[in-house]
Order: sequence, then C-alpha cells, then structure tokens
Amino acid sequence: MTEAALRGVHGADPAPAPVTAPRRITSLDGLRGLAALTVVVYHITLTDPVIGQRLYQVDQVSGTGWFGYLMTFTPLHVVWAGSQAVLVFFVLSGFVLALPFARRRGTRKEGTWPAFYRSRMVRLYLPSIVSLVLAFLLAQAIRYHADPGLTPWINEHAGNDGPADVAVGSSLMTGFGSLNGSLWSLRWEVLFSLTLPLFLAVAAWRVRLSWLKAGLVLLACVLWPIVTGGLYDHATYMLIFAFGVLMAYEHDRLGVLAERISGLGWSVIVSAACVLLTLQWILMPFGVLPGSTFERAWMSYNTVGAVLLVFAGIFCPQVRRLLERKPIHALGLVSFSLYLVQEPVVLRFSLATDAGLPLWLAIPVELALALAVAFVFYRVVERPAHRLARRASGRTASARPVPETSGAAGAAA
Repeated sequence: MTEAALRGVHGADPAPAPVTAPRRITSLDGLRGLAALTVVVYHITLTDPVIGQRLYQVDQVSGTGWFGYLMTFTPLHVVWAGSQAVLVFFVLSGFVLALPFARRRGTRKEGTWPAFYRSRMVRLYLPSIVSLVLAFLLAQAIRYHADPGLTPWINEHAGNDGPADVAVGSSLMTGFGSLNGSLWSLRWEVLFSLTLPLFLAVAAWRVRLSWLKAGLVLLACVLWPIVTGGLYDHATYMLIFAFGVLMAYEHDRLGVLAERISGLGWSVIVSAACVLLTLQWILMPFGVLPGSTFERAWMSYNTVGAVLLVFAGIFCPQVRRLLERKPIHALGLVSFSLYLVQEPVVLRFSLATDAGLPLWLAIPVELALALAVAFVFYRVVERPAHRLARRASGRTASARPVPETSGAAGAAA
C-alpha cells in the first residue's frame, strides 16, 4: 500500500480516523437483518428435492406450478434471492465503513490505521473461525456421502470437513466451502478492509464527480464478465463496495435529493430495486437463460437494485420506520451471527431429517432453529469479539465505536 493511500483522504496524517462517529443509522441494522434472513431462506430452498434440483438446471421454467412460478420468475423471488442479498451486504459495508471518514469533523485523531486494522480483523476473523469450528463439530456429528437422491447443493458439501479444512478455511481466503460455504463473502470483506484507504482516496478526489465514478464502476461490472467470458468475474465483487463508499461521500446531497421524492416516488424506487435484484429470473421465461450475454452481466443490474434498496433504507421514511421496528432491529443485531451459523445448521438439520420436511414446514422450522443458534452465538462469541476488537483498537468497552460492518451480514457497531 502506498504512502499516499495511507495518508488518506485529507493528506495530512497517515491515520485519518474520524474524530466523531456520525449518528447511527439504525434502519440499516434492520436491512442487514432482513438480508441475512433472505440468505437463510435461500439455503433452505436449496435442500428441497424439487426446487433444489431445479435451481441447478438450465431449463428451470417448465413444471413449476403457478405458485412456484410467482415465487421464482417474478419480483417475489426477492424474498429468497440469497446471492443478491450478499450484494446488499457489500454496498452496506462500503457505506458504513466510509461514512465516518466522509463526515470527518475537527482535527483531533481518534485512532490510527493500525488500530483500525487490528479491530477490524478481530471482528471479521474471530467469529468466522468459531463458526468454522461449529460447522466442523456438526459435520462430525452428522456425517454423509454424496448421494444422487440429495440436492446438488447438499452434495457440494460432502467431504473435506476435517481439522485441516478448519485450519485452511480460517484464512477466509480458501478451503472453507464444504464446512461453511457462506464464508466466501468474508474473503471480499477482508480484501475491501485492507484496501479501504485506496477506496477513500478515490472517493474523496473531486467528490462532485461521484456520479461519473459510479458510472465507470457500473460499466466495469457490465463489461468485465462479458469481455472476459467470466474470467475471474468474482473479482468484480470488490467494485460493489465502491458504490457504498461513493454513497457515503454523497450522503448529504443524496439526503437533499431524497427530500424531493414523494411517497409514490419511493414506491417506484423500492419496486425498481426488487425488479433489478431479480431481473435475470424475471426474464428467464422469455428465453434469457443462464450463460447468455445479458445473464452474465447479472451483477451490474443486481447491484443497482442493491444500491436503490440501501438508498431507501437510509432516506425513505416509510422504509426506515419498517426497518426500525423492534423485531427487525433485533434481527439486525444478530445478522452477522445468523449469517455465519445458518448454512451448517440448515445443512445438518436437513440431513438429519433426510430432507423429508415439505418446504412450507422446513422454512419456519429451520429459520427458528438458525435464529436460536444465532442469538446464542451472538452472546457467546460475537459480542465478546466486539469488546476484544475495541480493546485492540485502543478504545474502552464503553466508548462509542466507529460504525462498521463485520463480514457479509454486518455486525452491530
């Protein structure tokens, strides 16, 4: 990392941590919670013998029935669009990590980059590694081998679940898939955290060009998978954080824009977000199948949908009131824990019941089980990790922490 990047957005000091944390946007906690819940529902559907098989087939339209059609090939798909929920997490991470820097006030320093990295790595790695250990223990208790009678998603997790896999997977870079595949997003969270000074420097340079920067990032998301044929297309995940960072630097101007939007306008924005997040599924009955040029660019239009959803979560009064309701806010509190534990819990429960529960029963039962484990995990693992992270950054346990998200689902700061 260059000295210029380390000097940050103001250029005067190599540790540009914000002086005062901006007020917490509590509605974003609720948005993280709902996004995490969406991932759980998605994984439960992948254990269903019918839907779980269909999702891995190219021709997925015929034989769905009217209810299956509505839930798959319309914007209602958003309630179990797990991959798209992770894009929402990435936009949120970019926004929440950048906002304190974008709204920096005064001159007194409240931290250093080394302190930020110590805190951030504790918050990301400690709960993630413990979730791997939990997945390992569940794998030893409920073992299985790949079976044609199981769904492709379940079979993908067969094998490679020994102690060595826990050790390798603890890097969060590779090796965790069979134990806890949800950790794939933590790789990008770690890489984004390490390169945050660069993101901040680009966002702070000529702030009024933020719309142009966003357009260029979106163009890259469109062209990269099309031009390269999908080569290293997962690297474009790093670009998605940039939208959140740019939103943080344009926060005040976006607020002015939001004040001009009517109730009908917000309805259009939220509806457009749901359509864009599920567009590849909506178009599938019309012949836009996986592998087509338009489908390969899915990350671009899905990301625009994620940005619109975050925008509404920050500024839309009706959406904010919904997201700030106590049950949804409580869900946001444990969103990171839920994201970390849900896959091994859903997988092993499905195996223990031979995937025999009908989907209408499996969803509430496995959701309740995953939430119960998540609340325990939060109290036993994540919350102590927060305290340790604050000590690692030199802040006292009672000090108000700089808002940040941990991992794909985000942690309550």
